[in-house]
Amino acid sequence: MASPSSPRTDSGGPARPASAAVRLRPLEITVLRHPLGVRLRGEVDLATVPRLEPVLELLLDAPGDVVVDLGGVTFLDVGGGRALARTALLLRPTGRQVHLRAASPFVCRVLFLLGWADLFVLPEPA
Repeated sequence: MASPSSPRTDSGGPARPASAAVRLRPLEITVLRHPLGVRLRGEVDLATVPRLEPVLELLLDAPGDVVVDLGGVTFLDVGGGRALARTALLLRPTGRQVHLRAASPFVCRVLFLLGWADLFVLPEPA
């Protein structure tokens, strides 16, 4: 039983330590040289987008189209989709495109539901 000075939840039970409530969401970002772009592995979401955005911004200054390999992406939320869409929108005036390689049906569906699928060159459905 928790001591009287232990943190408690609204229901009266003992509170979990803050570290127990945090789930790590790793995102591995690998820069690709040929073709120019990035390979992503893991979850692209609110917790990991701050690490992804600066990498995508660096690609804006490079020549040619950009490839984003999503074959290792296990989850994509609106924040991740927004980061990719922003990159595609910033490249458009220069005539460049973002090619999404190995995007899963889940990732394609998320981008479609958000109305952003037309911003990308998507893989052909299998």
